[in-house]
Amino acid sequence: MKLVFALAAAALVASSPVFAGKTAYTTSNGVIVDVNADDFAGRAEYSAPTIQLDGPVMGAALVAVIKKANVKGPLHVQGFAMYNGDWRYYTDAVFRGGEAVNFKRTNSNVGSCRRGCTLTEGFNFEISPEQLVKYNENGFVTIQVRSSKSSDHYLIRMPVAYFDAVREASQG
Repeated sequence: MKLVFALAAAALVASSPVFAGKTAYTTSNGVIVDVNADDFAGRAEYSAPTIQLDGPVMGAALVAVIKKANVKGPLHVQGFAMYNGDWRYYTDAVFRGGEAVNFKRTNSNVGSCRRGCTLTEGFNFEISPEQLVKYNENGFVTIQVRSSKSSDHYLIRMPVAYFDAVREASQG
């Protein structure tokens, strides 16, 4: 009887129209996009592989699109920078040449304080398709994230292929 109940429960779950989970989608340019979908909530997140930050910080960024109720949001980049010492307040970013990026510092956290504190600052910004074309240098768009408290700036070098892949994956 327990076996029958277990099989019935498994069949019910398998046939359920409520899907929530993570899958991978390989795009036509070969980039693998992670898709986190929750059909019940009507939400899906599409993200390209992790991008490492370059400069006096450790951290990562993701190119992503979020779809809610089948309405696709803008291309955006979200991530974090982590460092030791005093707060740097990374509050602004620019493209090469000085055009401002719509950069937002989203959060800040204090980690371990054993030999100086480890500090983390989160961020998010949008990039338009026009900016991708304008600032594409050999397949990459690079921005400089600027500290308002020091000269410790860092770079985020993003493959344009990641933006193309996320757009493609989020079309369906």
